[in-house]
Amino acid sequence: MANKSQRSKLLPLLAIALCGGAVFAGTSLYVQSAPKVQPRRAAMPDVQVEAKQQPGTVQVMEPSYDKAGELNLEPRSVRVKEGSEAKAVAVAAYIAKIPAVPSNTRVLSVKLDGRTAVVDFSKELDSGYGTEDEKTLIQGVLATMGQFPDVDTVEFRIEGKPTQGIGNLDLSSPLAVIRVPKEKP
Repeated sequence: MANKSQRSKLLPLLAIALCGGAVFAGTSLYVQSAPKVQPRRAAMPDVQVEAKQQPGTVQVMEPSYDKAGELNLEPRSVRVKEGSEAKAVAVAAYIAKIPAVPSNTRVLSVKLDGRTAVVDFSKELDSGYGTEDEKTLIQGVLATMGQFPDVDTVEFRIEGKPTQGIGNLDLSSPLAVIRVPKEKP
């Protein structure tokens, strides 16, 4: 009788342990199967990039996703007002197109340190993003800066301070720009 009593007490505990194990295993499988977000670290070799930017214009990337869920960035020419910093205008115009980025996010500055563009954002950029939003944000900024021949890498800052990352993306060191074809006139 004592064995039956002990088994009846252990049965609910065993059921809870099995459920907990199943949840843990499912979470582990989800994390392992989740797509890894890695911005490309090198220029795409099969892409031609014009050496000269048309005076008074920059390329602003238009983010979209295809049926397979892959991010596409289509360049569009935008005029830059005289006296404006073209790199900052291009990045600001790009992030304004991303619904997940708070509308009051600003590009504080874009400065060159050698061939690294140091892009400084306002604190509003440091908000919670999903994996696809992170990918769209970072790859788009890298592609936007890739149009400038004097920029090879991008360092991300928030309010003047280096950022370790946004969400799951490691931004502790500069990332290589992504070179995309320019819009056809």
